[in-house]
Amino acid sequence: MAIAFLRSVSASVYGESATVASPEVEVAAGNLVVVQVRCGGTDHDSAPTITDTAGNTYVLRTYRSGSPGVTQVAYVFATDAHATNIITATWDEAVTHRHEIIVLVFSKDGGDTWSLDDADTGGAAYSDAIATANITTTGTDEVVVAFGSSTTTHTVSSAEIGAAGATEKEDITNSESWYTIYAETKTDINATATASATCWWFAEILAFKSTAAAGGNAPTGVFYGSLVGPMGGPL
Repeated sequence: MAIAFLRSVSASVYGESATVASPEVEVAAGNLVVVQVRCGGTDHDSAPTITDTAGNTYVLRTYRSGSPGVTQVAYVFATDAHATNIITATWDEAVTHRHEIIVLVFSKDGGDTWSLDDADTGGAAYSDAIATANITTTGTDEVVVAFGSSTTTHTVSSAEIGAAGATEKEDITNSESWYTIYAETKTDINATATASATCWWFAEILAFKSTAAAGGNAPTGVFYGSLVGPMGGPL
């Protein structure tokens, strides 16, 4: 068994708010949880905090602010489980804009270890062609996740990673995500998609590696003990 996609949820809400919260999503200890939150304006001048019901501690990527609005990607290798987990982003002030959140959850083999293998926040432009910068993977059990966001309402099509079709998830009002799971290393790959409208957009790509625990060999050498027959005597 290798990395597997488990589930995803999303929310898109317009109004005055300092928070955006995901729908309930089951998370087990050992799962990878990857999150993107966005706001349509740049009034949030500092990064949000990301918390969840389970009490996991999220790693925040670069906070991005500009023509596409503001976005924050975060992830956690979950240590705490919750069957109805809610992930919440909280900014320091309420503003009136569209706030969105996308959550993807992946599993790995029980004894394996997660790590962030490579990532890049280089994707940004005004176009209908969304594209991230390139990354390189080093493992043989990896998931590469891509996010896009824009202030313009749109959908995406032709989502790819490494110039091959990817699995698209949670294409909501102004945000989208897609991913590919690899069983081999990849060099200089990026994520691309076609937006239904020309827009200012941000895009980000992340590769997460699952590394197998060091295996042990079966014991060899002399066996010390005794063999006992059915009646309790020696064989």
